[in-house]
Amino acid sequence: MELWTLIGGPAVALFSVWMGASLSSRGQLRAWQRQQAERDRGERFAAYADLVTATRRYIAYVTGPDADVETIDHPDGDHRVPLFRGEGAVYKNNMEAAAAKLWLLTQSQATANEAHRLGRAARRIAAAAVDGVQAPETMNDKLIKYFAIELGFVNQARRELGLSLEILNPHDERAELP
Repeated sequence: MELWTLIGGPAVALFSVWMGASLSSRGQLRAWQRQQAERDRGERFAAYADLVTATRRYIAYVTGPDADVETIDHPDGDHRVPLFRGEGAVYKNNMEAAAAKLWLLTQSQATANEAHRLGRAARRIAAAAVDGVQAPETMNDKLIKYFAIELGFVNQARRELGLSLEILNPHDERAELP
């Protein structure tokens, strides 16, 4: 009995200390993982918002009266693409930098695809603003299509971020407007 007391008491104490340290370590690891996930989510949210903002500024510039843009044939010959000089290059670079940041941070191929569609729609609006819109489609029609694509991107980004509410197009009959 005396041997059990000499060995068992310290062994139980050491085991208790080890268990306490393990549980504490696991709790700290989970807290760190939660904080990291929240930081990552915040960075993705900012990247998605930056892309929408940069793309809207790009479109505002290319459809404005002071746009210094010309178009050239795309290498595949399928369509024309904008070529920027001066201030316009800043808008183009900001849009492309925001897209690159998004592609580095996104956790969903669907979000990356929607971001690509958004950029492609913006570049086509720029080309149409320079070359003129082919009938029967008007610039207004192209902008309405762009905003539908933008809304698709926003809703996909919201799904990736775990936000459940889908934002409806204001022209959708299910949208309740004031």
